[in-house]
Amino acid sequence: MLDTLTVANYRDFHQRYRGTFGWLLNKDKEIPVFIRDVSETTVSFQGLSGEEYFAYADKQVMFKFLPLKRRITMGADGTVYSISRRPARQWRRGVCADNTFIYKLTHAGPTGCRIDVGTIANIINGSSEKVANKQVVLLSDQFAIVHNLVYLYEYAIGRLDGTTGNITIVDTKFDQFKQELRDLIRDNKLNYKVV
Repeated sequence: MLDTLTVANYRDFHQRYRGTFGWLLNKDKEIPVFIRDVSETTVSFQGLSGEEYFAYADKQVMFKFLPLKRRITMGADGTVYSISRRPARQWRRGVCADNTFIYKLTHAGPTGCRIDVGTIANIINGSSEKVANKQVVLLSDQFAIVHNLVYLYEYAIGRLDGTTGNITIVDTKFDQFKQELRDLIRDNKLNYKVV
């Protein structure tokens, strides 16, 4: 959704976007920003490096607000995240704590993350590599292997035996994903076997 602050729409702009992440449309590029505050005449926003900016009402400074797609992704520092959107009130746009869950996927299971400038910057500037190292393998946007745990989004659904290469689904409610895991392992040319 594209939007700009005007004197006429400032209340809606404030309600929809204050405290959210979006993109500033600047000539030919989109710059990720965090909308800190909105007044009748000014939008105060912050770049991902922490620099503060202002845009004034009726100056046609355009912002784009889209939710992050549900997926597993790797951050710039190699951290693996699962991102999902939760249904929220219709008036909240973009990415914010009211409508987005971000989990860090670890060897001990998923842990919730604060939705802040650092986390969003890490995700946006993340790696597109499928294999970061032997400890982390992104099989697809939905599946990853992190330190011998097999994840479907933020759910640890299986275990990888490091010596045999066998993947065991730990809960029968996830058995329906065995074939998809087999296909992903084959497509990624990995030496694992789903049992």
